[in-house]
Amino acid sequence: MIFSKLFKEKWQSKNAKVRLQALTELNVSEPSDKHILVGLIESDPSKDVRLSALAKVNQFSTWLDASNNNDNQNVKALAQQKVEDIVLGLDAITLDNKEKFAFLEQQPNQQLLEKWLFQETNSNLQITLYELLNKPQLAVKLFNKSDNSKLQTYIVEHVDDIALLEKLAKKTELNEVTSAINDKIAALVEAKEKPIKLAKQAQLILAKYLALKDIPIYQDMIVKKDGIIGQWNELKADFSLLSEEEVTSFNLKWQTIEAQLSKIFAIKAEDYKQQQIELKLAQEKLAQSKAFHDNVTQLNQKITTAIYENTEIDKAQVEQLIDQQLNALSTSILDDSAKARLSALFKQEQTKLLQLDLIAESITSATHLISQLSQVAIPQSVEQYTDKLNFYKNWQKQWRKVNKDSCYLLPKSITDSYQELTTQWNEANSPFERALLLQFKHVKNKFADVKRLINSGKFNASFGVFKKAEKSYLQLTEQQQQHLAKDYLACQDKINDLSDWESYVATPKKLALLKEAQAIAETPLASPLEQADKVKSFRKLWNSFGHAQADLNDELNTAFNLACEQAFAPCRLFYSEQEKLREQHRSDREQLITQSKALAMRVTEQGDINWKQLDSDLNKLLQKWRNAGEVDKQQYHRLNKEFTLAIKPVKHSINEFHQTNAQKKRALIGEAESLLKLDDKEQASHAIKQLQKQWRDIGYSGPKEENKLWKAFRVFNDQIFAMRSQQQEITIESNKLKLNELSIQLTHLDAQAEGQNSLVQIKSFIEEIDLLKEQLTVLKPQSNDMLAQVAAITTKLNNQKSALVKHKKEATWHTLFAIINNAIENEVDYDADDQFIKLDTKWKKQLKAIPKTEADSDRRKEMTVALELIAGVKPPESDHALTMKVQVELMQQQLTNKQVVSLEGIFSEWLMLGKLTHEDLPLISRIRPLFLI
Repeated sequence: MIFSKLFKEKWQSKNAKVRLQALTELNVSEPSDKHILVGLIESDPSKDVRLSALAKVNQFSTWLDASNNNDNQNVKALAQQKVEDIVLGLDAITLDNKEKFAFLEQQPNQQLLEKWLFQETNSNLQITLYELLNKPQLAVKLFNKSDNSKLQTYIVEHVDDIALLEKLAKKTELNEVTSAINDKIAALVEAKEKPIKLAKQAQLILAKYLALKDIPIYQDMIVKKDGIIGQWNELKADFSLLSEEEVTSFNLKWQTIEAQLSKIFAIKAEDYKQQQIELKLAQEKLAQSKAFHDNVTQLNQKITTAIYENTEIDKAQVEQLIDQQLNALSTSILDDSAKARLSALFKQEQTKLLQLDLIAESITSATHLISQLSQVAIPQSVEQYTDKLNFYKNWQKQWRKVNKDSCYLLPKSITDSYQELTTQWNEANSPFERALLLQFKHVKNKFADVKRLINSGKFNASFGVFKKAEKSYLQLTEQQQQHLAKDYLACQDKINDLSDWESYVATPKKLALLKEAQAIAETPLASPLEQADKVKSFRKLWNSFGHAQADLNDELNTAFNLACEQAFAPCRLFYSEQEKLREQHRSDREQLITQSKALAMRVTEQGDINWKQLDSDLNKLLQKWRNAGEVDKQQYHRLNKEFTLAIKPVKHSINEFHQTNAQKKRALIGEAESLLKLDDKEQASHAIKQLQKQWRDIGYSGPKEENKLWKAFRVFNDQIFAMRSQQQEITIESNKLKLNELSIQLTHLDAQAEGQNSLVQIKSFIEEIDLLKEQLTVLKPQSNDMLAQVAAITTKLNNQKSALVKHKKEATWHTLFAIINNAIENEVDYDADDQFIKLDTKWKKQLKAIPKTEADSDRRKEMTVALELIAGVKPPESDHALTMKVQVELMQQQLTNKQVVSLEGIFSEWLMLGKLTHEDLPLISRIRPLFLI
C-alpha cells in the first residue's frame, strides 16, 4: 500500500497543482498520453485541470465532446464557446467543409446555427444551415448579406411572397438572379390569375357547348361538339385549381347541357345513324361496282391483246370467267340499273370473244380505208369540195361500219390516223360548208324575192333577180339543189311565161308615171326635200317597169327625163341654201376642235386635275359636236377625224383614271370578299363600312365598269350584313341563356349572403359578385338591370363587411383593455389571460414587448392628453396647461414631418414607455373610451 502511493504517477496525484504540472510532461502525440489527457478531461475533479487538459489536446473533436458530455458545467460552457469560435472561424483551429457538415449532424443549437449562417461563405453550407434553422424571416437578411448567385437563387426559389420578391429584386446586382426573380413573380402572378382565367374559359366553353343547339346540321354539330369536348377535357385537367363548389357547378352545367343536346338532336341523331348505314351501303356498292369494272377492263385487255398481237386465247376459259362474273353480279347488292349496265359490258366482251375473226377482218378494212383517203387530195375550192363531197360521205359511212364490226377495238395507230386525216378534211371543208350554207340561204331568199316581185307586178326586176339566183343555184351541192329544186322550177316557169308579156305590161305603166312626173314639174310640192324624194322614187319605179313597146320606148324615156329635170329645178335652189348652212356648221365644228385641243392641252399641263369637271367638259363638247348640224360628207369625215384626235388625249386620260378607279374598286371587292372569312361579323361589318367610304372617295370608274363593279361589291356587302344580323341574333339568344344562368347564380349568391356574419365568407361573396359583374358587363345593355342588382348586392355586402370589421375592431379593443386591466390588477403576465389568444398577432407582440422598466409617468400622461386631442375629446380641466403644451407639440410635429398622427400609433408608443402599474389605471380609463366610440 505504501509502495503504491510512493510510485503513483503525477497526473494521479490528489494535489491539483501536481496534476497541472504533470500535464506539461504528457505528449499528445503518444496514444497512451492522449488517453490519460482525455480521462482527465472527463473525470478530473478540478475545473482547471480539465481545461488545461483540453487546451493540451486542443482538437475540435475533443472540444466538441466536452461541449456535449462533460459533467462540469463550467468546462462544458467554455467548451461550447470554444466550439462556437472554431465553427465561426474565430479560433486558430479551422474546419474544412466536410468537417462542418459532419458537425451539423450533431444538431447544434439554433443560436449557433443562426450566427454561423451569417458568418459562413460556402453557399452549400449556408443553404443547409438555412434549411435547418427553418426561419423564413431570415431570408431577406441572408439575401442582402450574400452576393452568391447560387444562394440568392435558392432563396428566390423558396420565397412565394410577391412583395418580398420585389424587395429582393431591388437588392441583388446579379442579372441571373434578377431574371430568376422576374420569372418567379410572373409564375406566381400566373398561378394567382390561373383559377380566374380557368373559370372564364370554362364559362366560355359551356357557352359554346350550349350554342351547339342552334346549329341546324347534325353533322356540323357533331364535328364542333367533338372539338369542344376535347377543349373541356384539357381544361378539366386543371380543375384542381378551382374550389370544390366551382368544379361541382361546372360539371353540373356540362351534364345539363349534354342532356339538352341529346334531347334536341335525338331525331337527327337517329337520322344521322341511318345516313351512316346508307353511306356504308353506298360505299360497299361502289367497291363492288369498281371490282366488276376492273374485271371488265381486264377481260377487255385480254381480248384486245389477242386481237392486236394475233395470239391464241382460251375462249372456253374466258367464257367461263364471264359467266362467273355474271352470276356474281346477279347476287350482288348493286341496284338493277347498275347490274344492267355491268351485264351489258360483260356481254359486250362475250360478243367480242365470239367475233374475233370478224374484228381481225375489220382491222384490215380500216387500214385499207385510211390508205384510200390519204391518197385523195384535200379540196382547195368550193368546186372541188362539191365534187368530192359524195366520196367523203361514202368513205365516212364505210368507216363507221368497219369500226362497229371491230367492236370499236381498232388499234390506236389506225384511230390516230383516222383522227388526223378527218381533222384535215373537216378543217378544209368547214369554210366551204359555211360558204355554201350562206349561199343556200341567199338563193332561197332570192327565189322568194322573185315570187314577190312577180306578184307585185314588178316583172322587169324579177328577171334580173332570177338570173342571179339561177347562177348561184347551179353552184350548190347536189343535195342543196334537191332541197331548192321545187322553188327553182316554179320561178323558172313563171319567168318564161312573163318574158312574152313584159312590153305589153310596161307601156301603160310608163305612160301613167310620165303624167305624174309632168304634174309635179308644173306644180312642185311645198317641201323641196319631198319634191327631190318624189323625183328619185319616180326614176327608180320607171327603171323597174322594163321596156315599153319598141316604137314608143325612146320617146317615152326622153319625155320622162325632161319632166324629171323640170321637177328637180326647185330643189337645186334649196340645196344651194343648205350648202351655206353646211359651211356655217363646218366653222362651228372647227371651233369645237380648237376647244377640244385646248382641253387636251389643259390635261397635259395641269398636274392636279379635277376629273369630275374634266369629264363634264368633255361631255359638253361631245354634245355640242352632235348638235353642230350637217356638213359636206367628205368634210365631215375630215373634221370628225380631227375632233376625234383632239379629244383622244382627254378620253385617254379619263379612261386611265376610270381604269385606275376600277382597279382600286376591284381591290376593295377582294377585301370585301376576304371579310366573309372573319369569324367576328361585327368587326367585318365595321370594316365593310370603311370600304364603302373608300369606294365613294375613289370616284367614277366609267360607264362600262361602274355598275358592274358596284353590283359585285354590293353582293359582299349584303352577305356580310346578313351574316352580322344572323350572328347578332345568335349572340342575343346566347346572351339570354347566359343572363338566365347568371341570374340564377346572382339570386343564389344574394340568398347565401343574406345575414352572413363571417368576414371571410363575405369577402368570398364580394369576389364572386365581382366576377359576375365582369361577365355581366360584357353582356351590356341587356344586363343593365342585373348590373343594378349587382351594385345593390355589392353595397349591401360592403356594408355588412364594414359592420363586421367595426365590430371585430371594437371586440379587439375590449379584449385588449380587459387583458391590460387584468394584468395590472392581478400582477400577472399578459399572456396568462385566457383572452390573450383572441388578440391579433400584432397586439400579442406589442404586449410581450412592453418593457419591464419603470415608465416616465409625466411622459405617459402627456401622451394620454395627446390621444384625447387626436380623438377629438377634451382633456380634463385639471390638465389645461398640459393640454396647451401637447397641442403645440402636435402642431409642430405635423408641420415638420407632414405626417398624419394616428391614434393607434400614439397608443403603441404609450404602451412602450414602460411597465404598466396601478397608477396607470386612471389613464387607461381615460384612453379606453377613445377606441370604443
